[in-house]
Amino acid sequence: MKKLNFSFVAILFALFAMVSFTACSSDDDGPSSEEIMENIVGTWQVTHISGWSYDDTEDENLIKVDVDVPEKDSERILFNVDGTCKWYWYSNNGWRPSGSSNSYKVSGNKIIIYDNDYDIEDTYTVISIKNNTAVLEVTLEEGPQYKQRITCKRVD
Repeated sequence: MKKLNFSFVAILFALFAMVSFTACSSDDDGPSSEEIMENIVGTWQVTHISGWSYDDTEDENLIKVDVDVPEKDSERILFNVDGTCKWYWYSNNGWRPSGSSNSYKVSGNKIIIYDNDYDIEDTYTVISIKNNTAVLEVTLEEGPQYKQRITCKRVD
């Protein structure tokens, strides 16, 4: 009887271990490359920033933020089908394009944007992209603990 009881407990333990160590898919993984590529083309405008950002001083100190971004302080980015993109800033009552040549690629749940003129690369993790809203996260230069979350809306 002890042997039967031990076997039963061993089987229960094994089943418990299998269930405990089985990984489920996580919402933290973000959308797939295919999902991003299907939704990214178009013009996106920044509407909210949270986490870390830089203040408006000459020193550009890091500060904690959680703010809606008014249109006059916002920026836009146009993602084209051909892998090129263009930044726009609001200035003098209108949207003005940057003078830089930019391109992008999607890798996993990340969008990598290249400034071809200055050889600069920025990587944005796509947290979600649904309907006309995208939530991105970027790690600031100062280290991995300084993340900025950016909410954008599609404007065309």
